[in-house]
Amino acid sequence: QNIRRMMFRTVLARFGGKLDMIASGGAAIDPEVQLKWEQMGVAVVEGYGATECSPVVTINPRNDRRVRSVGKPLPGQQVRIAEDGEVLTRGKNVFGGYWKNEAATAAVFDGEWYKTGDLGYIEEGYLYLKGRKKDLIVLSDGQNVYPEDIEEVLRHQPGIADAVVLGLPEGSDIRLHAVFLESEPGAGKAAVRTANAQLSDRQQLFGSSVWPEVDFPRTHTLKVR
Repeated sequence: QNIRRMMFRTVLARFGGKLDMIASGGAAIDPEVQLKWEQMGVAVVEGYGATECSPVVTINPRNDRRVRSVGKPLPGQQVRIAEDGEVLTRGKNVFGGYWKNEAATAAVFDGEWYKTGDLGYIEEGYLYLKGRKKDLIVLSDGQNVYPEDIEEVLRHQPGIADAVVLGLPEGSDIRLHAVFLESEPGAGKAAVRTANAQLSDRQQLFGSSVWPEVDFPRTHTLKVR
């Protein structure tokens, strides 16, 4: 790591010269972005949490971090995966419930386990996320499609600034449809052709459109609504 820092010392100097570690959370970091920082000798530690969990649930150990993983549970916290793939957590950090809203509170708890609304899996003690449960697309044949996997491929196509994948009804079928923010006019159609050649049969896109505004509507954490 010291050799890497020497090689990129002029770049790091623009950040003050002492930048040693970056903590990332709030939204998934692009693995390519993470690796670029790592190649310059700056450790990138990604974590995961929720407001209801005060807020951190997992984080990558500084000396054993895994790209694409959001890390291991913090001390005193437990994480498990429900039968439908939802990430559940419990611990003293988890809130007691929503203010004067018993129905909303009951909806997000399975016993003492808080239902995060995120889908994921655990491998060697590390948590990996697959996306939001409410965003999961179930095709007419019952197969599950995670739009985030397709969106990641689309964002790496030339001329694409951002992309969102939806499941639109077409008769009795559900067809996958991409909505683009283009940095180059007309890039969307080529992006679909190239992406489809890389994606599995169940991930194939059947249509696309271009968002008419400068940016998608977003949450305060910059996630697309």
